[in-house]
Amino acid sequence: MLRYFTAGESHGPCLTMIIDGVPAGFPIDVGKINHDLWRRQQGYGRGGRMLIEKDEAQVRSGIRWGETIGAPVALGIENRDWKNWTKKMSALPEDRDDKIAVTKPRPGHADLNGVLKYDRADIRDILERASARETVARTAVGAFAKQLLAPFGIHIMGYLRSLGNVVAPQDVIRQSGAEILRLWAMSSDYAEDLRIGPDIIKANVESYRKLRNTLRFLLGNLAHYRPSLAVPYAGMPELERYMLTRLAELDLTVRAGYHDYDFKRAFHALLNFCVNDLSAFYFDIRKDALYCDPYDSLTRRAALTVLDLVFEALTAWLAPMLCFTMDEAWLNRFPGDQGSVHLRQFPAVPPNWRNEALAEKWRKVRQVRRVVTGALEIERKEGHIGSSLEAAPKVYVADKDLRAALSGVDLAEIAITSGARLLLGDGPDDAFRLDDVKGVAVVFERATGTKCARSWKILEDVGADPEFPELSLRDAEAVRQFDARRVAAE
Repeated sequence: MLRYFTAGESHGPCLTMIIDGVPAGFPIDVGKINHDLWRRQQGYGRGGRMLIEKDEAQVRSGIRWGETIGAPVALGIENRDWKNWTKKMSALPEDRDDKIAVTKPRPGHADLNGVLKYDRADIRDILERASARETVARTAVGAFAKQLLAPFGIHIMGYLRSLGNVVAPQDVIRQSGAEILRLWAMSSDYAEDLRIGPDIIKANVESYRKLRNTLRFLLGNLAHYRPSLAVPYAGMPELERYMLTRLAELDLTVRAGYHDYDFKRAFHALLNFCVNDLSAFYFDIRKDALYCDPYDSLTRRAALTVLDLVFEALTAWLAPMLCFTMDEAWLNRFPGDQGSVHLRQFPAVPPNWRNEALAEKWRKVRQVRRVVTGALEIERKEGHIGSSLEAAPKVYVADKDLRAALSGVDLAEIAITSGARLLLGDGPDDAFRLDDVKGVAVVFERATGTKCARSWKILEDVGADPEFPELSLRDAEAVRQFDARRVAAE
């Protein structure tokens, strides 16, 4: 907070303006201050009241080599008429003059020194001179403040009644919470003019919601995780190893962002990972295995292992940005008075997680998946299907590299359909295609079989287990294991 006050008297040798609370490093041009004084002394804004003064401001302290140094700034206005006031303003008792008694000062004014100097002969002129020097001081301080505000995009051209589009931090905290304000600060590019407003706050609230939903999914599924279920890296399915590759890539980006104070880069890398890699891809694919696979399923156990590693990394990486939310998430999973996410270091990522060839392969798999999901979305919009599990599309792949990337990949699992057939060739002319994914065409076909009451997949083996006639073989085994564990627990 800036504070301004004057020291000295307008008829003393110098009227000093002291400005406290000035931060360091702000450029100040004294010439601009005196230019504003000159404009006022020409009558600008006040008629002719200041035409009688030709004062200039001088820097006494607080500015060095054109920049503020963080100390209070002192500006001085010298009294050019001081020679006529030496006796009247003297601090020495022997200079006291009792010959003139002031009995009737002009109402509303307190410039008694002016009355003394001219023996009450020209009170109005003296009052105007004293008032003018005080005005010079206020004008100089105002010109100084204008230069402090200019870097923030606030340019004062006259009397400022309102700054207009102002967002008070207290209002943001009251309406959306302090975490939103922190998120705005971390996601802003401080190398440019900072912008804030209702739409920007709304976008940050949406980003926070997505990050929080990611953590909710992790916490909900990790409630079933035990260290005994962990799967070593070498024994994981390829999709899990790919996600750990993405985690290793993200580790480099986040560490570099924090090291370089490039918080915006770190934030957007984490947000994109949560939204695009986790929520829209990995979580979407692995929900079926996490919810429906048998307890001892390798896929389910590997998925839980990856979720555990992702949780440990995300809570540490996001803790400097969302300190309360990450501590809440960490203590929700690991309650206790001695624990806090802020007592942790960033987790070390094993170097063998980084696999460039695997990352490139799954980049191509995700391209093919985009074409399939695009075709299914059209069928859903047209009302032909309500869920992607009602489909078993035919996927034509003419590109040899894309076809090689799909080797060993369960396309139905990746596309979240009940079935899928991978075919060589360009496909029919009316097949669905994307312009940016060459050599892939998709023809919609409806899945055949019976709908599983548990997984909702439409499969031919539903009813094959006589104990569970409404379930597929996979789901029947999962329920059987669940019942056996419940009985054992009792």
